[in-house]
Amino acid sequence: MFNHSRHHRRGGSTGFALSLLAGFCTLGVTAAFIGPRIIFAYDGEADILVAADPSHQNTIEIFAGILARSRAVLALHDRGETPYEEIVLWIEDRDRPGKIDPHEVVVISHSKVLQTLTYFGVDKIEGSQPLSLDELKTTRFCDQRRTDPGVTVRVIGAGISDLDLSQEGIIQGGRALLRISFTWASELTDSPDEAAVLVDVVMQTTNGQE
Repeated sequence: MFNHSRHHRRGGSTGFALSLLAGFCTLGVTAAFIGPRIIFAYDGEADILVAADPSHQNTIEIFAGILARSRAVLALHDRGETPYEEIVLWIEDRDRPGKIDPHEVVVISHSKVLQTLTYFGVDKIEGSQPLSLDELKTTRFCDQRRTDPGVTVRVIGAGISDLDLSQEGIIQGGRALLRISFTWASELTDSPDEAAVLVDVVMQTTNGQE
């Protein structure tokens, strides 16, 4: 399902992230494989929806799996007046524990214009300085990552007319339930296809701390 949409100049992205993506692509991950951090049934007010089209359901499960396996969610950016709904993820914390290195961060962006969900990552750069949480929480960081000609780009899903990310509350240890909902508009039917899941994630509130 993941396809190159732009060739990058610096080789592969973070090893963990790419192996994760490759694993999803190869295995065709399902809810049973992802495990308990992704919730498909919930007693609260949030609606959990299963897509009518299996390929649509697989797309939301892939995205949910990336979030569930990430070190932390660093920022959520509502669409506002822009075409983009975006999430900033700390994929791993391998090189300098507690420090957020540029190659450990990915942006996943939904374009309402293109109706695509796209992954943007970068390679490890020797001598790069850790990123501050204040910097990562700005939409400017996402703009820079999306427009950097050296990024690694993967299209996770296409034909997604709307995406919504909403926090359903904080649970123990700074963890949150993040609700993900996708909508696929159809020219063949009056009703759109929809899917929604809850993901147990860590919301990063301070630099280097959960």
